[in-house]
Amino acid sequence: MGRELEFSMREITGRGGNNQTHFDYETFVNLQQSDLYAYMEPLLAVDVNLVVQRDVLERVFLELPSYDEYHLVYGLELGGRYCPDLFIGIMPRYLKHPARSVWCAAFRVLDNAPSDSLTPEILNMLGAIKNGE
Repeated sequence: MGRELEFSMREITGRGGNNQTHFDYETFVNLQQSDLYAYMEPLLAVDVNLVVQRDVLERVFLELPSYDEYHLVYGLELGGRYCPDLFIGIMPRYLKHPARSVWCAAFRVLDNAPSDSLTPEILNMLGAIKNGE
């Protein structure tokens, strides 16, 4: 684990409750697999008040098609949580992704999205998935 990642992990986990931290795009795109997991999981924890700038989320949005499976999962999770107005509309295409982790992430984002952000088409897709269709 690199020095930067170790510092990030200490910063994120070193304080009790309601942690405040920032998402670093360059760290995100440069980490791979288990290091990416170690960086992102604490950031997406329920008790973290993550600060993610809109321009960073727009960059993630634009680069989603070029991401590997791991970055795609975390990109969808991050965007769906912190910028649903931009990301919700693209989630249905990822429900058909060949990687189970990607379509599960897309489903999780849609299932947790505010109901007023979901179109009737998306609601029907979610209902069909939940009913095993």
